Amino acid sequence: CHSNIPTLCVPGRIDKILMESRLEKLVHSESSKHQQHVKVINGLQGYRLHLQNNIQPLESSMFKVVKTTEIDQEIEFTDGFHPGSVVVLQVSLAERAASSVQEIRKQLVKFGYRGNNESVTDTDEELSSFSSIIRDLSFADLNRILYRCN
Repeated sequence: CHSNIPTLCVPGRIDKILMESRLEKLVHSESSKHQQHVKVINGLQGYRLHLQNNIQPLESSMFKVVKTTEIDQEIEFTDGFHPGSVVVLQVSLAERAASSVQEIRKQLVKFGYRGNNESVTDTDEELSSFSSIIRDLSFADLNRILYRCN
């Protein structure tokens, strides 16, 4: 465990690590001053880049998952996570949150929102019933419904 960094709670489920990288100074390298090349872009000498792409959380050299619940995962950084390290995670919503988002999108269809999910459909009868209700609402009514309900 890296004692200076607290554990991190990640809402949802970590699907994979898209990228993790860090620079490591080579101990046997000469600490010469950087000289810019006239024709090509060159970088610092004496450093090695450690880069891993598309790996599973168990393969990470920078953190480990220490706790998993149905709504989140807690990760603890290891000694492999140095200053300047970068970790990019692909995270999916927890099951309960995903179903809530799906329900919100279903309701937004009634207002004309299609988003990226065309599979959410309602019958014409439901749409006309909903339309007849909201057609007669004023902005004050909508304000009360949207922002002052329990």
